[in-house]
Amino acid sequence: QGASLFSVTKKQLGAGSREECAAKCEEDKEFTCRAFQYHSKEQQCVIMAENKKSSIIIRMRDVVLFEK
Repeated sequence: QGASLFSVTKKQLGAGSREECAAKCEEDKEFTCRAFQYHSKEQQCVIMAENKKSSIIIRMRDVVLFEK
């Protein structure tokens, strides 16, 4: 919690919950989703091809980062 991932390959989507965001990560066909972050206040989901092994983590409030 409170962490964001700097990612070049990403997609921003609307999502009502972390679970919905996780499902969007699993279902994406454009790239292999390795991580996603959920912005609770904005109900925004960002799915990413990178994870913390291949990218930089930055601090960001109200964001929860999940990796596969």
